[in-house]
Amino acid sequence: MIEKINRLIGNYIVIGISQLVLSIIMILTNAHIFYLYHFNRDLDRIKYPDWILVANILIGVIGLLLGFATIGKKMSPRKSFYLVLAIVFIGNFLKKIFVI
Repeated sequence: MIEKINRLIGNYIVIGISQLVLSIIMILTNAHIFYLYHFNRDLDRIKYPDWILVANILIGVIGLLLGFATIGKKMSPRKSFYLVLAIVFIGNFLKKIFVI
């Protein structure tokens, strides 16, 4: 019984931390691109609209909240993992469609 409880706790923590890391990477990457577009003129080959970058940053924040909810055991790891994968997919899909 104790092993089963430890396994469940481990799943919540591992999946929650992986969601946090994925969301932080998404936030930092899009914030860095946004910064370079506005304060550096080196990125002229591929340009994303500002609203796409801001939307992806907000999607990353939602992923952070889902990761914290998973670690706090307010959401099941499976449901939270699929939600984070779906929102990351939607964010990347938007980036691929609206490239200027």
